[in-house]
Amino acid sequence: MEPGLEKLLERILLGAGIKPNELRIEITERTFAENVDSVADILKRLRVRGFELCLDDFGTGYSSLNYLTRVPITHLKIDRSFVSRICGRDRDFSVIRSIVELGHSLTMQVTAEGVETADQLNRLIEAKVDFAQGHYFASPWRRTRWPCWRLARSP
Repeated sequence: MEPGLEKLLERILLGAGIKPNELRIEITERTFAENVDSVADILKRLRVRGFELCLDDFGTGYSSLNYLTRVPITHLKIDRSFVSRICGRDRDFSVIRSIVELGHSLTMQVTAEGVETADQLNRLIEAKVDFAQGHYFASPWRRTRWPCWRLARSP
């Protein structure tokens, strides 16, 4: 909602020497809840310019499938609260699998946050999650070039 956001992003791209499709902009569902129409308009303009758009913390708090139809989201991020329980409760695995199926049916890629164990990773691979993030791959305090790890084929 910052005035001049688009110009700021253009300066960042120029300074970094990257293209818009090489930058993934993450937005939380909470941001949508505050002003759906304004946020949708801004995100549509950014998508037209080529930016990748990611809906972060999907499945928590303010979830609405309405957002997925109003904005050209390219990625969904499954909240770590689901991932942390994926090995202990079949219901959490079912939710993750459903989010993945929904995302893929809408030609979105799906990332799981908060992966900490090999067992969690294996369950996410089983659910056909595209990318994963978490301590299992790299500590947030250790700089890494790859904050996301590809798990499955892209939709």
